[in-house]
Amino acid sequence: MLDKWDFQNEVENSTTQQINRQKSARNLEIIQFDPSEPRGVFFDTKRNSKNTATLCECDCKDFNFAGQNRRNSFKPCMHIYRLAIELGLLEAKYLDRDARHSLAGFLSKEETLKLQGLSEDPSQWGGWASAIHASGIQRNRQYRAYLIYYEEKGVTETTSSGWTVHEYEVALNRCECGDFLDRRLPCKHIYAAALGSKIELPFKFSDYDKAKKQGLDIVFEFPAAP
Repeated sequence: MLDKWDFQNEVENSTTQQINRQKSARNLEIIQFDPSEPRGVFFDTKRNSKNTATLCECDCKDFNFAGQNRRNSFKPCMHIYRLAIELGLLEAKYLDRDARHSLAGFLSKEETLKLQGLSEDPSQWGGWASAIHASGIQRNRQYRAYLIYYEEKGVTETTSSGWTVHEYEVALNRCECGDFLDRRLPCKHIYAAALGSKIELPFKFSDYDKAKKQGLDIVFEFPAAP
Protein backbone atom coordinates (compact mmCIF):
# COMPACT_ATOMS: atom_id res chain seq x y z
CA MET A 1 0.00 0.00 0.00
CA LEU A 2 1.18 3.52 -0.82
CA ASP A 3 1.39 5.65 2.31
CA LYS A 4 1.22 9.46 2.15
CA TRP A 5 2.91 9.90 -1.21
CA ASP A 6 4.07 13.49 -1.79
CA PHE A 7 2.81 14.47 -5.24
CA GLN A 8 4.65 17.80 -4.96
CA ASN A 9 8.05 16.17 -4.49
CA GLU A 10 9.88 16.92 -7.76
CA VAL A 11 12.63 14.37 -7.11
CA GLU A 12 10.24 11.46 -6.45
CA ASN A 13 7.86 12.34 -9.29
CA SER A 14 10.41 13.25 -11.95
CA THR A 15 12.19 9.94 -12.49
CA THR A 16 11.84 8.60 -16.04
CA GLN A 17 9.56 5.78 -14.86
CA GLN A 18 7.23 8.08 -12.93
CA ILE A 19 7.10 10.63 -15.75
CA ASN A 20 6.08 7.86 -18.16
CA ARG A 21 3.28 6.86 -15.78
CA GLN A 22 2.08 10.46 -15.65
CA LYS A 23 2.12 10.60 -19.44
CA SER A 24 0.01 7.44 -19.66
CA ALA A 25 -2.37 8.82 -17.03
CA ARG A 26 -3.48 11.53 -19.44
CA ASN A 27 -4.87 8.93 -21.86
CA LEU A 28 -7.15 7.19 -19.36
CA GLU A 29 -10.91 7.53 -19.63
CA ILE A 30 -12.75 8.35 -16.40
CA ILE A 31 -15.60 5.93 -15.69
CA GLN A 32 -16.25 6.94 -12.07
CA PHE A 33 -14.78 9.68 -9.91
CA ASP A 34 -15.60 10.27 -6.27
CA PRO A 35 -13.51 13.07 -4.73
CA SER A 36 -15.00 12.48 -1.26
CA GLU A 37 -13.24 9.11 -0.74
CA PRO A 38 -11.18 9.85 -2.98
CA ARG A 39 -11.57 7.07 -5.52
CA GLY A 40 -11.63 6.67 -9.29
CA VAL A 41 -12.37 4.00 -11.88
CA PHE A 42 -10.42 4.39 -15.12
CA PHE A 43 -10.44 2.68 -18.50
CA ASP A 44 -7.27 2.20 -20.54
CA THR A 45 -8.24 1.98 -24.22
CA LYS A 46 -4.79 0.74 -25.28
CA ARG A 47 -4.86 -2.21 -22.90
CA ASN A 48 -8.66 -2.59 -22.88
CA SER A 49 -8.58 -2.71 -19.09
CA LYS A 50 -10.56 -1.12 -16.25
CA ASN A 51 -8.95 -0.37 -12.88
CA THR A 52 -9.94 1.19 -9.59
CA ALA A 53 -7.58 3.44 -7.66
CA THR A 54 -7.41 5.43 -4.46
CA LEU A 55 -4.45 7.59 -3.46
CA CYS A 56 -3.08 4.63 -1.49
CA GLU A 57 -3.60 1.66 -3.78
CA CYS A 58 -4.72 0.37 -7.17
CA ASP A 59 -5.77 -3.03 -8.46
CA CYS A 60 -3.68 -2.74 -11.66
CA LYS A 61 -0.80 -5.13 -12.39
CA ASP A 62 1.78 -2.35 -12.52
CA PHE A 63 1.12 -1.14 -8.98
CA ASN A 64 0.93 -4.59 -7.41
CA PHE A 65 3.85 -6.11 -9.32
CA ALA A 66 6.13 -3.24 -8.29
CA GLY A 67 5.05 -3.53 -4.67
CA GLN A 68 5.53 -7.30 -4.50
CA ASN A 69 9.05 -7.03 -5.89
CA ARG A 70 10.09 -4.02 -3.82
CA ARG A 71 8.52 -4.34 -0.39
CA ASN A 72 7.74 -1.01 1.23
CA SER A 73 8.57 0.83 -2.02
CA PHE A 74 5.18 1.18 -3.69
CA LYS A 75 5.00 4.11 -6.14
CA PRO A 76 2.01 5.66 -7.92
CA CYS A 77 0.84 3.93 -11.07
CA MET A 78 -0.81 5.83 -13.92
CA HIS A 79 -4.26 5.37 -12.32
CA ILE A 80 -3.19 6.87 -9.01
CA TYR A 81 -1.53 9.71 -10.88
CA ARG A 82 -4.72 10.36 -12.85
CA LEU A 83 -6.71 10.47 -9.62
CA ALA A 84 -4.19 12.92 -8.16
CA ILE A 85 -4.48 15.09 -11.27
CA GLU A 86 -8.28 15.15 -11.03
CA LEU A 87 -8.04 16.10 -7.36
CA GLY A 88 -5.66 18.96 -8.14
CA LEU A 89 -2.79 17.40 -6.17
CA LEU A 90 -0.57 17.15 -9.22
CA GLU A 91 -0.03 19.40 -12.23
CA ALA A 92 -0.78 17.63 -15.50
CA LYS A 93 2.33 18.71 -17.38
CA TYR A 94 3.50 15.60 -19.21
CA LEU A 95 2.14 14.30 -22.52
CA ASP A 96 3.03 11.11 -24.36
CA ARG A 97 3.56 11.00 -28.13
CA ASP A 98 -0.07 10.19 -28.96
CA ALA A 99 -1.40 12.90 -26.67
CA ARG A 100 1.11 15.43 -28.02
CA HIS A 101 0.05 14.61 -31.57
CA SER A 102 -3.62 14.94 -30.70
CA LEU A 103 -3.08 18.23 -28.89
CA ALA A 104 -0.91 19.52 -31.72
CA GLY A 105 -3.70 18.84 -34.20
CA PHE A 106 -6.23 20.62 -32.01
CA LEU A 107 -3.99 23.65 -31.44
CA SER A 108 -3.15 23.86 -35.14
CA LYS A 109 -6.84 23.90 -36.08
CA GLU A 110 -7.53 26.48 -33.38
CA GLU A 111 -4.69 28.68 -34.65
CA THR A 112 -5.89 28.30 -38.24
CA LEU A 113 -9.41 29.43 -37.29
CA LYS A 114 -7.97 32.45 -35.49
CA LEU A 115 -5.91 33.45 -38.52
CA GLN A 116 -8.85 32.93 -40.86
CA GLY A 117 -10.84 35.36 -38.74
CA LEU A 118 -8.40 38.24 -39.24
CA SER A 119 -9.58 41.06 -41.49
CA GLU A 120 -7.88 41.81 -44.78
CA ASP A 121 -5.29 44.57 -44.75
CA PRO A 122 -5.10 46.36 -48.12
CA SER A 123 -1.90 48.09 -47.04
CA GLN A 124 -0.02 44.76 -46.80
CA TRP A 125 1.15 42.51 -49.62
CA GLY A 126 -1.59 40.23 -50.90
CA GLY A 127 -4.01 41.91 -48.50
CA TRP A 128 -2.88 39.57 -45.72
CA ALA A 129 -2.82 40.82 -42.13
CA SER A 130 0.80 40.88 -40.94
CA ALA A 131 -0.14 38.81 -37.87
CA ILE A 132 -0.79 35.86 -40.17
CA HIS A 133 2.84 35.64 -41.27
CA ALA A 134 4.10 35.82 -37.68
CA SER A 135 2.19 32.66 -36.70
CA GLY A 136 4.20 29.52 -36.04
CA ILE A 137 2.17 27.40 -38.46
CA GLN A 138 2.84 29.98 -41.18
CA ARG A 139 6.56 30.13 -40.40
CA ASN A 140 6.74 26.45 -41.35
CA ARG A 141 5.29 27.34 -44.75
CA GLN A 142 7.77 30.19 -45.11
CA TYR A 143 10.61 27.76 -44.38
CA ARG A 144 9.36 25.42 -47.11
CA ALA A 145 9.08 28.40 -49.46
CA TYR A 146 12.79 29.11 -49.02
CA LEU A 147 13.54 25.47 -49.80
CA ILE A 148 11.46 25.74 -52.97
CA TYR A 149 12.89 29.07 -54.05
CA TYR A 150 16.56 28.35 -53.36
CA GLU A 151 16.83 24.58 -53.67
CA GLU A 152 14.34 23.62 -56.39
CA LYS A 153 15.66 25.49 -59.37
CA GLY A 154 13.21 26.24 -62.15
CA VAL A 155 9.98 25.46 -60.27
CA THR A 156 9.20 29.13 -59.55
CA GLU A 157 8.59 31.09 -62.72
CA THR A 158 7.04 34.48 -63.40
CA THR A 159 4.06 34.77 -65.76
CA SER A 160 2.02 37.67 -67.13
CA SER A 161 -0.51 37.22 -64.31
CA GLY A 162 1.80 36.20 -61.45
CA TRP A 163 3.83 33.03 -60.99
CA THR A 164 3.76 29.30 -61.48
CA VAL A 165 5.18 27.30 -58.57
CA HIS A 166 5.17 23.50 -58.79
CA GLU A 167 2.96 24.07 -61.86
CA TYR A 168 0.31 25.84 -59.74
CA GLU A 169 -0.95 29.27 -60.84
CA VAL A 170 0.01 31.58 -57.98
CA ALA A 171 -0.58 35.20 -57.03
CA LEU A 172 0.23 36.95 -53.78
CA ASN A 173 -3.38 36.46 -52.62
CA ARG A 174 -4.26 33.06 -54.04
CA CYS A 175 -3.00 29.66 -55.18
CA GLU A 176 -4.47 26.59 -56.85
CA CYS A 177 -2.92 24.10 -54.41
CA GLY A 178 -4.94 22.01 -51.94
CA ASP A 179 -3.45 23.68 -48.87
CA PHE A 180 -4.65 27.12 -49.96
CA LEU A 181 -8.05 25.90 -51.16
CA ASP A 182 -8.59 24.18 -47.80
CA ARG A 183 -7.26 26.90 -45.47
CA ARG A 184 -7.52 30.13 -47.50
CA LEU A 185 -4.26 31.27 -45.91
CA PRO A 186 -0.84 31.75 -47.52
CA CYS A 187 0.69 28.45 -48.59
CA LYS A 188 4.33 27.68 -49.33
CA HIS A 189 3.77 28.55 -53.00
CA ILE A 190 2.46 32.02 -52.17
CA TYR A 191 5.44 32.57 -49.89
CA ALA A 192 7.78 31.39 -52.67
CA ALA A 193 6.15 33.96 -54.96
CA ALA A 194 6.66 36.57 -52.23
CA LEU A 195 10.36 35.73 -52.13
CA GLY A 196 10.43 36.11 -55.90
CA SER A 197 8.92 39.57 -55.43
CA LYS A 198 11.68 40.50 -52.94
CA ILE A 199 9.17 40.68 -50.09
CA GLU A 200 10.74 40.31 -46.65
CA LEU A 201 9.16 37.58 -44.53
CA PRO A 202 9.17 37.31 -40.70
CA PHE A 203 11.07 34.04 -41.15
CA LYS A 204 14.25 35.56 -42.53
CA PHE A 205 16.92 34.05 -44.75
CA SER A 206 19.24 33.74 -41.74
CA ASP A 207 16.53 31.69 -39.95
CA TYR A 208 16.15 29.48 -43.01
CA ASP A 209 19.91 29.01 -43.36
CA LYS A 210 20.28 28.04 -39.70
CA ALA A 211 17.35 25.57 -39.85
CA LYS A 212 18.64 24.05 -43.08
CA LYS A 213 22.10 23.48 -41.61
CA GLN A 214 20.44 21.74 -38.65
CA GLY A 215 18.54 19.49 -41.06
CA LEU A 216 15.14 20.53 -39.70
CA ASP A 217 11.97 19.45 -41.48
CA ILE A 218 9.85 21.94 -39.53
CA VAL A 219 10.71 25.03 -37.50
CA PHE A 220 7.61 25.21 -35.29
CA GLU A 221 5.65 22.48 -33.56
CA PHE A 222 2.71 22.31 -31.14
CA PRO A 223 2.79 21.94 -28.21
CA ALA A 224 5.81 23.77 -26.86
CA ALA A 225 5.35 22.35 -23.33
CA PRO A 226 6.65 18.86 -22.43
